[in-house]
Amino acid sequence: MAYYENITAGRGAIDSFANALNSQRFANLMLNETISNFSNNITRAGALIDESKIREDVLKYQRMQDFYNNKRKDEAFELEKKQAELNMDFAKNREAFANSRQQQALKNNKLTNENLELSNAFKRMEQGWFKNAINSYSHSFQAQKPLKAKASIYLGQNKIMPKGANASKDARFIQNIGQ
Repeated sequence: MAYYENITAGRGAIDSFANALNSQRFANLMLNETISNFSNNITRAGALIDESKIREDVLKYQRMQDFYNNKRKDEAFELEKKQAELNMDFAKNREAFANSRQQQALKNNKLTNENLELSNAFKRMEQGWFKNAINSYSHSFQAQKPLKAKASIYLGQNKIMPKGANASKDARFIQNIGQ
């Protein structure tokens, strides 16, 4: 048997080896934790990049929507402006038409009044002529002898033919009145 001076002489290397293994295990745990942290950081960075891209896309979409909405608002404003101009033009045209219609009505009333005046003057002249004709006829009729026979008037072929004692004179006189 071999003689060992120190009974623990062979155990020191085992302890050192065990310590080295423990240190290696601790280093591996630290490395594992570091790699885990690095992986988590990379994952978080990727998520942040994805979120930033999503935010960018959302902002682009929002800008497009805002631009589209602004464009529609501008178009609506332009249409309202054009409609207001057309309404003003229509109101002006309607006012001009109303004025024109009023002037035409005044002209028409004036012409109607003139026509009535002329018609009244013509009727007065006609009435005067009839009065003169009737007066002259009644004077000539009174100046003649009283009729011995009955006088009758009949219409035949648009001629008035009196019958009686003074038929020929009366017929000539009536024909003169009719002409």
